[in-house]
Amino acid sequence: MIRILFILFFVHCTAQENSRAKTLLDKVSNTHQQYTTMDIEFNYGLFNRSEGVEQRENGVLKVNENKFILEVMGIKQINDGNLLYTIIDENEEVTIQPIENADSMTIQPNDLFEFYKEGYTLNWDITQRLGNKTIQYIKLIPVDSESQTSHLLLGVDTSSYHIHKLIEVGKNKTETTITLKSFIPNATFGPYLFIFDEKKYSSYYIDRY
Repeated sequence: MIRILFILFFVHCTAQENSRAKTLLDKVSNTHQQYTTMDIEFNYGLFNRSEGVEQRENGVLKVNENKFILEVMGIKQINDGNLLYTIIDENEEVTIQPIENADSMTIQPNDLFEFYKEGYTLNWDITQRLGNKTIQYIKLIPVDSESQTSHLLLGVDTSSYHIHKLIEVGKNKTETTITLKSFIPNATFGPYLFIFDEKKYSSYYIDRY
């Protein structure tokens, strides 16, 4: 589950680009690069109507330069800039590993909102009115023919250049969605937020790599 979220937010691959779509996404990227911190609440959804699968969860992502906290589906990840801590309460388990040894799901937060630059053909898609906002969707089609993703749809608020929604459509017709509920740029975080407190997990099995 965490892997899917990081692929949706952070994926990297080579691209052919539709200039109008790229120009809009460049504005999104440039806007977010100005923020030193981001406090994000989102809705996560997983749907496969042919299989009768429908799952909805709330999630939180807090980013401070090269550090982050991600919480969703009962899993919490803390990146303190050096180590990645994955906490699964249901299993009472914590995995600790150096960032450089973490697998491909772990991309540095500095790459956030940069994923579109490589690996996709970009196409201008539908425009949606949402209250007083205009949401412009960009369709991203993976260049890699072996990708399990059919396409992504990225909805951008054209007034703020913030991302509103991201939809991944798999070749198996499964849809994974992330819809931002709130986005606070340059949020103030406490000094200990991105520090793992091992004392809180004294009863958990801790696996160190």
